[in-house]
Amino acid sequence: MRTCTDLSKLAEVAKAIEDDSEIIQKIQGMKEITSLLEEFEAGDISELKTMLRSQSGWSSGLSGCQCDRG
Repeated sequence: MRTCTDLSKLAEVAKAIEDDSEIIQKIQGMKEITSLLEEFEAGDISELKTMLRSQSGWSSGLSGCQCDRG
């Protein structure tokens, strides 16, 4: 299959990504998120949060905090 992509430009982009650790970390994070979504069969992050909260009985905020205020 032929492509119109200039390979020298593609090589420049690949090198820039390789040299930028922040980009690499973001890509790794995206892979981890995608893996979690697939594992829990969630459509998006919001759905995954809802699933995890319902399984653990967790609620947002400190309303359920049993803190000792001494």
